[in-house]
Amino acid sequence: MLKRSSLQWIAAGIVGLGIGYGWSQATSPSPAQPGSGSPVSTSEAGKRVREILAGPDRLTRLVELGALLRGLGRDDVPAVQEGFGGAPLDRGDPELVEFAIWWAGFDPKAAYAWTAKDWRGADGAVLGAIFRTWAAREPEMAWGTAQTITFRGHREFCADSVITGWDETNPAALIAFVRKLPTGPLQQRAAEIVARRRVIALGGQGALDWLNTLAEGDFRAMMTPRIASATTLVDPTVAAKWAEPQIAAAKRPTGLPRRIATRWILFDPDAALAWLATLPAGYDRDDGVTEAFRDWQRRDPIASRAWIERTELQRWNEPAFGLHARGMVAADDPAKALAIVGRLSDAELRDYLTTVIARAWLERDPKAADAWIRTADLPEGVRRRTYMVSRKNPNPNPRPAEVDPLAERALPPDDN
Repeated sequence: MLKRSSLQWIAAGIVGLGIGYGWSQATSPSPAQPGSGSPVSTSEAGKRVREILAGPDRLTRLVELGALLRGLGRDDVPAVQEGFGGAPLDRGDPELVEFAIWWAGFDPKAAYAWTAKDWRGADGAVLGAIFRTWAAREPEMAWGTAQTITFRGHREFCADSVITGWDETNPAALIAFVRKLPTGPLQQRAAEIVARRRVIALGGQGALDWLNTLAEGDFRAMMTPRIASATTLVDPTVAAKWAEPQIAAAKRPTGLPRRIATRWILFDPDAALAWLATLPAGYDRDDGVTEAFRDWQRRDPIASRAWIERTELQRWNEPAFGLHARGMVAADDPAKALAIVGRLSDAELRDYLTTVIARAWLERDPKAADAWIRTADLPEGVRRRTYMVSRKNPNPNPRPAEVDPLAERALPPDDN
């Protein structure tokens, strides 16, 4: 039996094929373009749709439905709708996606309106297919309509689909549009899609070369970390090689170690960490190690712990050891966690983690923690802050009085 994840990937692939078909319908002239003729009469269309959707094999249904829809047009919409009416389909099924793509190819407004009337169409995959197809013909209208959607998840997914559909037909106009969007999260999200599309279209190195053609300024600054991220997913060694001289020459943190390493570590952690070890010491490297290891811990706590246990503590990997001590070790053995933290050469990080771990220990086992704190070789300020536990809040948040070096060494959130 196929695993659930495998079935999801297969379904996603089917949807992707359907969207590609819809885009070609919307942009390529053909004798079989919707509305150009009906090999099946309107009176027979609904019956044929019902027959296809009653078939036992999904791939066969999709192939036959696509062939049928390719010969139908605007006048056949009611009959096709009737054929879908009683079909045993659930929300977002690929057959509904295919239907939506076909309809949006000649009447996207009506197709979008249908999703509010048929609960099965109120799904991100169906909506995304409509807006991607719509963007091939009326991108700005599709974008404006997407921004009116109330549910945030659907609004963002539809806006992303508009960017994709627009890029497939007129990338130059799309880039000019994204440049003019108001500065902020909306523009940044659109830029993420543009960056991914440049890598898809040009390859990793080609996307980096395209980036170099942009004039210096805010748009290039916004695209740089996003192109680095997208390139990493395709070819991390190309992204790393491109970033190294920029990291070394920068007078302020670039955010590139974080951008590259947080993606790379999820599919090749040893290579990502080995690359981080080669970077110049400083804020940029520490930030990359911190955020990459944090993501790896969440994704695969067993593998990340095994890496710590077989790796020698060095200055470059201290942020990773600190995260490990604070998280996985402190819960089971706070004395061991504090021993790890005590070996860190970064005084700011060492003192902060000592305070946080010892405080938590005091809450769980006051007697043992108190004995350790009183006898440990600690700076007096650390010892004093460790005992500052609010009785009203037994799990105090050390911020804003204390800044977490593992969190605050990061760049602004939009560059994560």
